[in-house]
Amino acid sequence: MYIVLCQWVTTTCHLNLYDTDRTFEHQSLQYNCLNYYVYREKIAYQELLDVTNEIIPYCFRPENMDDKLFIEVSVNVNSRNVSFEELRLENITSQQLLLWSIPIYIAEQYQLYLNEPTLSLNEYFYNCTEPWFGLKCQYSFEFNESMFFDKIVDNAFLTRKSYVESAEIAVQVPCYVLLNCHRYGQIWCLDWREVCNGNIDCFDDGADEEYCFDMEINECEDNEYRCQNGLCISEQLWEDGEGDVDCLDRSDEVDSVRYLDTCFRDPTFHCEEHACSSKLNLESFPCGDGRCVAKFDQCHNGRHELLINFMATKGHLTDECWIAMICKTKLSRQVNGTWCESLLINNSIDEFFQQCDSIIQFPTIPLYYGHVYFFYEKSRSQEDLDETFVPTYICYDQQLHDFIEPILAPEKLGCTDDHKQYWNFDYVPNRWALITIWIEHYFRSSLVLHTIINKTINYTNHSSMYHCQSSTKIISMHRILDNIDDCVEGDDETYQYSCSLKDRYRKQCSNEEKCWSPIVTDGICPQDKTSIFQKEVPFEHVCDGMKTHTVMDEAGKVIHEELGCQAEWCDNIYARCDWFWSCSDGRDENNCSRTRC
Repeated sequence: MYIVLCQWVTTTCHLNLYDTDRTFEHQSLQYNCLNYYVYREKIAYQELLDVTNEIIPYCFRPENMDDKLFIEVSVNVNSRNVSFEELRLENITSQQLLLWSIPIYIAEQYQLYLNEPTLSLNEYFYNCTEPWFGLKCQYSFEFNESMFFDKIVDNAFLTRKSYVESAEIAVQVPCYVLLNCHRYGQIWCLDWREVCNGNIDCFDDGADEEYCFDMEINECEDNEYRCQNGLCISEQLWEDGEGDVDCLDRSDEVDSVRYLDTCFRDPTFHCEEHACSSKLNLESFPCGDGRCVAKFDQCHNGRHELLINFMATKGHLTDECWIAMICKTKLSRQVNGTWCESLLINNSIDEFFQQCDSIIQFPTIPLYYGHVYFFYEKSRSQEDLDETFVPTYICYDQQLHDFIEPILAPEKLGCTDDHKQYWNFDYVPNRWALITIWIEHYFRSSLVLHTIINKTINYTNHSSMYHCQSSTKIISMHRILDNIDDCVEGDDETYQYSCSLKDRYRKQCSNEEKCWSPIVTDGICPQDKTSIFQKEVPFEHVCDGMKTHTVMDEAGKVIHEELGCQAEWCDNIYARCDWFWSCSDGRDENNCSRTRC
């Protein structure tokens, strides 16, 4: 058990590090840790609270074990070397020692010495003077030292400046180092949320999606809920209240899928511990700080600049054509320190555009998985280019998209202009950014990855998998009727036997023979305000005083699980002391301990 002990009756918080031992016996890389404690309340039912408790460790973590073992730290000159025997003679207890911001390991060793005061157990340690703490008194915080560690962490995040607030902020984001990710031979800073997210981010070899088919074929136990990405959680956590979501892709609490704009100043789980789901939300680009944005939108920490700089690679273009294409596509507001708006006012952009070839490839590198390109015809009318500057053709590797019928096939590429039908609508601020989002969805449904082709062959006829029509692509049956086209023809959304699937979490409208994926919200039943959320109701939810399940009886009548229950049944072993009033008078919560541990 790890403890950060604070003396609650005073204004001083005592910082007691744990995991301070750096030896070969301790294989964990992390060391010198403090815990950040979060307690959050939200009104959930009647006047009762939905309570969230979080303990988040903050530790030092080198890249490898060798670095960990050979980190040398000098002793603070203000520290004093003290022996256990000196403390014992002064009648100091181990509890008192913790009040001095002594590491927990030292306090434990001292207690052993008090139990058996022998010479072999007598140790020396460094007693620090405020504001210093640590094994060698090597640490202090720049914030007010009277703060609890929780407040210190809060202040550190709340004082973060946004990238858009200060041009002097350098783009510094964490990179996932357990995969070697490359784009055209260059190292790409991969965020952990980009692993197994359905998009190829490591263009050279698709390393970030290589083993993800194992999640697609995964099935959960009977007492578990299968998240949309294939991972499993306890069934008790599915739609379990107003607290944080439990699936990494947030698919267990679909109505709560929203990405807060303040996440870059929030270190808690509901911001940090989730992926950016492009299938549940258009905000699919991970900023690396807990925030998800639409592609090319601004991240507060500046990570979007990494993407923009990569897409703005000059390649074979002339300087003039390169500047014109960046400004016309609105990929960036300025080029080489010059604002596009000023170039537009003096007609420089149109003059630069005339320096381009008749067929223009931009970006000069592929947009998607190293093979999807944009091509523009310069001969298009100036009015057409100004109003809807979208590519004339989108070209791709035909071998990876075996269903799309190309209209052109230059150099083993297939080209399509299907995207043009999507631009017959009123003014959109940035059509080019929107079309890049569209192609990810368009090509994802037809993409068959060569990195997993051998695995898919073995599961083509498996009962848990669905084989897309007119394609070699196979998907999990759990993706049937989830309002997302995973097959290029959309046949996964017209499947006729969805109610025969072994998935008790599927939703069925009372007036149709379709059973929808649990990630689809209640809007699927526009003519019927009631829907069958579950074919089975957990026993502990029956007659617990709360109407949380709607079912259909054998006669086809829609009922809830509290029908026919007697009032006194609400006080039962399943409802006792769970922080919710199951009984209208609250007697199921009487005489309950409310200790918050």
